[in-house]
This record gives sequence, C-alpha cells and structure tokens, in this order.
Amino acid sequence: MMAILAHEPVLVDTGEHPQRFRPRSYADAAASIANELAQMNHFTARVKLLSGEHLMRTNPPPQGVSAAELAARLRTVKERMLALGYCRDAREVVKEVAERHEQLRQAQEEPPPTRKRVRRPG
Repeated sequence: MMAILAHEPVLVDTGEHPQRFRPRSYADAAASIANELAQMNHFTARVKLLSGEHLMRTNPPPQGVSAAELAARLRTVKERMLALGYCRDAREVVKEVAERHEQLRQAQEEPPPTRKRVRRPG
C-alpha cells in the first residue's frame, strides 16, 4: 500500500491552511501588466478587442532606406508642403518678422502722451 501511495498520493484539501481569496489592488494589477509589457519579445503587441485581450505578433520592419533616398524623400515632402501652402520658406518668415519689428520700433519713437498730476488740497 505504501508503494501505491508513493506513486499516486491522495491529494485532498485538509483544511489545515485555509485559502484566502483577496481581490488584487489596482496598483498590483498595473505593476503586473507593466512587468509583462517590459518582458515581451520584440514585435509582440498586447491588444484589446471586442473578443477580449490577445497577444499579437507583428512582422519586423523592412530594412531602412539609404541616407540619399531619405534626403530625397524629405526634399519632396517639403516642396509639396510649400506648393500646397501648408508652410512657408523660413527666409520669408524671418524677413516678415524683421519688418514687423521695424514698424513697432518706429511707432515707439513718438513719446507717449503725458498726464499732468493735479494735487488736490487735502
């Protein structure tokens, strides 16, 4: 009988150590999720859908473009933005700001109007 129990022990809750179920605090749950996110493999995302939360694997990004190709793309984007009027050339903006400052300086050259103080007898 001892040999049988050694191979197949009887696992029954004896009640010696009662299990206590406590709800997890918000801080514990947040810390657990933060730890999971920090330990995730590359190209893995945790997503929340209507069907529940899932882990999703993504493809690695494609190889980057060369520096010359990147510069050409940036130049094209800037030219389109200028053509569509989304932005202006920096030299134009600097020139406009300088003109406004000059106008303000000329307006301030006139002395401000003065008021005479009248002492009231008291």
